Amino acid sequence: MLKIEVDMSAERERLHKERLRLEAEIAKAQIKLANRDFIERAPPLIVAQEKERLARHVATLAKVNEQLQRLA
Repeated sequence: MLKIEVDMSAERERLHKERLRLEAEIAKAQIKLANRDFIERAPPLIVAQEKERLARHVATLAKVNEQLQRLA
């Protein structure tokens, strides 16, 4: 049987840092997508990629928050 020990404090700190990083990335993407010039000038593929990137970050943030709640 494999026994894994996790330093709960270190894991909470890691998840907290990841949450901060994701929140910053989400804010950047939201600012870009709210910029009319970006939407009008960027190729549709780039706009779509930015929207997908935002959705991935939001989904990952939800998972990180869920993990943090379990560790609380």
